[in-house]
Amino acid sequence: MCSHTSFTPREAKLLVRYFDGVDNVVTARLTSGFSPHEDHLTSLLCEMLDDNLSALSTLPYALPKLKEDLAADKRPLRASIQIEAKKYPPHIERRLTSSDLGIVIDYRDNFNSQNSFQKGAMFQAKKLYGNKHHQRYSLTDCFDELDPEQLRRLVDMAKDNSLNKDPLYPQHSNGDLFHYLFYCPRVEAYDELSQEEVWHHVIPAGQRRFRHWRHHPREWFEEGPLFLAEAQHLHEYASDPSRHFPGLIVSDIDWIQHEYLGDGDKPSPSKRKPKTTSRDVYQRLWNQTDPLSWFLVYGMMMGRRGSSGRRALALVMGDEEAEAQTNFSILPRYVMTVRVEVGTQRG
Repeated sequence: MCSHTSFTPREAKLLVRYFDGVDNVVTARLTSGFSPHEDHLTSLLCEMLDDNLSALSTLPYALPKLKEDLAADKRPLRASIQIEAKKYPPHIERRLTSSDLGIVIDYRDNFNSQNSFQKGAMFQAKKLYGNKHHQRYSLTDCFDELDPEQLRRLVDMAKDNSLNKDPLYPQHSNGDLFHYLFYCPRVEAYDELSQEEVWHHVIPAGQRRFRHWRHHPREWFEEGPLFLAEAQHLHEYASDPSRHFPGLIVSDIDWIQHEYLGDGDKPSPSKRKPKTTSRDVYQRLWNQTDPLSWFLVYGMMMGRRGSSGRRALALVMGDEEAEAQTNFSILPRYVMTVRVEVGTQRG
């Protein structure tokens, strides 16, 4: 189900700018001469996004400045971000294998309550590993720790009918609850040939989604005015020579499932599957993968991505009772809640 938000194009661009700044700080850690683990990068990402902890670091576009700019509009939009590092009992902690980060978008429209919604998504973080024999990264470098068995568990959960269907809210579905979050280095960390190619993949003009919208402009208006704003933002991004290079990339699991599992649900023991490379991720940009900033703003905050199902949201929020009803351990170690409020709450 797609929700219609009251974002203005200006507000959407400000939010993308903020998350892009967080992207820069986190991905810079991959270019500083050491190789941090995914847990460290996820912890840093959460620190950069937290209302209280972000002040300890220098962001190119700080959260207080974002809030100030959002409040400059005569119809102010208020945004707050809260991070909780989940602490689980030892018997649960030992079983945490499938999710590193849960993100909940809590959107409240005080002028039209029908526009209010919650969306949740779960992310498994994977870091790009450079070739130890080369000084710089290449697009052939791999996400070495992508585990096919872990992927199979996510695929099985995505097929879970108890998650897919909510008898009280049949319009809600599991949607795309599960995702990978790829940590890639900033562009200057790649060798020269890789830099040239990766910039080609980053420019959205000519990608399938952009072409589809160009030939089906009516969809922009049927689904809400911010769809048109996103298309315009994509056009501006493609036309800007100083465009931001995304290093935090959100991916659907479908194409990875096809690569590793084929048509079945288990890795094939007879044929070794190729590892997912940086090229695989960037070739699919604006189609099956998205910059984290665009995924959050034009995906989750518009209600197009994630799940609104009650059990799915409970899992994203780290609810132990909801997790106990599943056959898989998927509770997130960190939970990020982005609260966006339009207008002042009415009595």
